[in-house]
Amino acid sequence: MKNIFFKERTCLSRRELRQYLHGQCSREERQSIEHHLLDCPLCSDAVDGLAGAADGAVLEEELSELPDTFHRSGINNSWRWPNWAAAAVLLLAGAYALIQYRTAKTDEHLFIAYFEPVSTSYLTLRGARGINPLEGKPELQQALAYYLESDFASSLPHFSNYLQSYPEDDRAHLLWANALLGAGKSRRARNVLQQLYEAYPQRSELLWYLALAHVKLGEKPKAEALLQQLIRTAPDYRAEAEKLYEALR
Repeated sequence: MKNIFFKERTCLSRRELRQYLHGQCSREERQSIEHHLLDCPLCSDAVDGLAGAADGAVLEEELSELPDTFHRSGINNSWRWPNWAAAAVLLLAGAYALIQYRTAKTDEHLFIAYFEPVSTSYLTLRGARGINPLEGKPELQQALAYYLESDFASSLPHFSNYLQSYPEDDRAHLLWANALLGAGKSRRARNVLQQLYEAYPQRSELLWYLALAHVKLGEKPKAEALLQQLIRTAPDYRAEAEKLYEALR
């Protein structure tokens, strides 16, 4: 896989949070942020908490109250990253629940109806080549064990740990993105899938799961555009893409 990740960086600034959550980052900025989120559970939790309010004015209100820059060790004695991350999740929980209640469930139902996690090819490769691609990779083995049981949330930290050591493994990236979708972390899944698709535009499965991520997030115009592309160019996905496209309209 093409190397889509960058070197270590500091925690996210308010500007980076805003641009990332609104999808306004450049490709390089998004890649750098996604790499950082793999390694920083505090930033990852904060992004997940804030993403729940990303469809309303609550997000901008919360972002406007944050300091310009954060550090893992904290800004001062009264405001530290762990406190902010926990507070963000707790304060936004009510707003997120209200938004979810008011939002029509059609998109969620469509996603559930059409989402089937991509199957893992690691076992197929083992049978075809007579080798064990999982040997010496305990984090990947554990991630796949949870993934095959549809315990996507439990698989995520193991995928993250594995991908820090093997960032070139595009199959694991796709499985990680599927696990993110299955665990309800749709915004991060969309960003990972977008990166993968930009690196491998010829792979139809990336286009399909990216379309599903847009469906889950209620981004219908983007989903419809990708589904139309699948209908034109991907025979293996044409029938399902046509049905989902009609259901969205």
